[in-house]
Order: sequence, then structure tokens, then C-alpha cells
Amino acid sequence: MVKYLAMLRKHYFNSTSNRYASKLRADSLMNVERGTVDRKQRYEAAFEYLSAGEITLAVNILEQLLDERRSRLADKEYGRIRNLLAIAYLRAGEQLNCVSNHVPESCILPIDEAAIYTEQEATEKAYTLFAELAREDRENITAVFLLNVAAMNLGIYPNEMPEDLLIKPEAFESEYPLPHFPNIAISLGLDEISASGGVITEDFNNDGLIDIVTSS
Repeated sequence: MVKYLAMLRKHYFNSTSNRYASKLRADSLMNVERGTVDRKQRYEAAFEYLSAGEITLAVNILEQLLDERRSRLADKEYGRIRNLLAIAYLRAGEQLNCVSNHVPESCILPIDEAAIYTEQEATEKAYTLFAELAREDRENITAVFLLNVAAMNLGIYPNEMPEDLLIKPEAFESEYPLPHFPNIAISLGLDEISASGGVITEDFNNDGLIDIVTSS
């Protein structure tokens, strides 16, 4: 089995044809030994780095694309780069706060006061870009939604949000009575950070207690 899994890793996972090998795919796109890396390849590499969790690399590429080409980019491409950059900034803020400074209320919408970010610079940049994108295209509901999420993380939702871009708090209310479900993972020592979020809960050994199996 070990040899078989090693063979799978070599021939499938460690291949640019594997869409889950994001870091490998990004590195391949940015391989200057193959020749000039064009703008399209750099954008695709940034997307792959972002997918792989290499946020700094993604941000650097996207910022360079904007700085180098701002005056020569078509409106659609300019918006696409800013949109991915805004997502990268938002993800950077999440890594700095929801992961590194995790509390039981983290990442649960609407964001509780206890989960407001303490490291805000990256999220502020995301907020600015999402506001621009939302004002340029009012049909861009993704930008509007993520703008409101960024505002929650910054502690300025809803009172300091532009009225025309605000998703009202009532939108996050349940249509029926729903009791608060506390997040007790931290107190139970189950707040592990791994590459996967798969989980199964079941009484596997029939002792009357729920067992938890997670994937890594």
C-alpha cells in the first residue's frame, strides 16, 4: 500500500494536471526558464498561489500587475485583477486573525464583537477594493457581500457602512427561533489546523460517547 500511494503521489499529485496541486501549478507558470511569463500566466499563477494558501506570493504578483499595467489594462481585466487581489487581502486578514488569533466566535456570520480583527491592515485594503468594485457594478453581489463581511471583521458593520451597499442585519436573522450553538472546539482541544476539514462523528466503539474522526 505504501508503494502504491507513493506511486500515486509521483504520477498524479505531483503533476501540473492535478488541479489540487496548486503550489506546483503556480511554480510551473512562473518558471522563467521556459521564457517570458506573460500577464495571463501571472494572473493564473496568483490564483493558484491563493488556492494553495500562499497569500503573500499571490498578493505580490497581483499588486505588480496593477502597478505595471494600470494605464494599459482593459476595464474588464482591471476589474478581474482587483477582484482577486481583494479576495487575497481578505484571506490574508483571515489568516492573521481567524487562524493565528482564533476565538470561539471567529468566522461565524454575523461576526460577533469578540471576533473583530485586531490585525486590520489587509482587511482594510480588501474593504477599499470591494467598495470600488461594488460601486462600479451594482450587480456584483459577490463584491457587495464580501464588502459587508470585511466591514464586520473591521468592526464597522452596520453603522459605518455606506447605506447603498449595506446588507441589513435582518438578512442574517433566522426565519424561525434558533438557539445559540456555542463553538466549544477550543475548550475541547479540537481546534486543530490541518490541510483538510473533513470530519465524522459517531459512536464507533459503542461506549455511549460520540467519537470524532478528522482528516488531515
